Amino acid sequence: PPDALLKRSIIPGRDVPGAVRTRNSVGSAAGLIGEEQLNQLDQLQGKAFDLAFLDAFSSHHRGVIELASKELREGSLGEVKQLARQVVDGRKAEIDQLDGWKRAWR
Repeated sequence: PPDALLKRSIIPGRDVPGAVRTRNSVGSAAGLIGEEQLNQLDQLQGKAFDLAFLDAFSSHHRGVIELASKELREGSLGEVKQLARQVVDGRKAEIDQLDGWKRAWR
């Protein structure tokens, strides 16, 4: 079904060639959704799916911010650091928007 394809396409590292997985300091996958959570998403529809999608997407963005922040701390190339800054700023703004929607729709 299209929803299942969409769910899998937004979840980094799941059936997506070339996906990048990031790891936080304790070694858990940052910004990724686990198999159990994915199975739960597969059971949702309508508003429940929408809200779970927003949660998953916010989590993904937080993982991207983590990776970009590491570039800002440890990177040496100005162009790449500039990209990382744009990524952090953009994803934070998107998370704020998603959080606002979740508050309004719960």
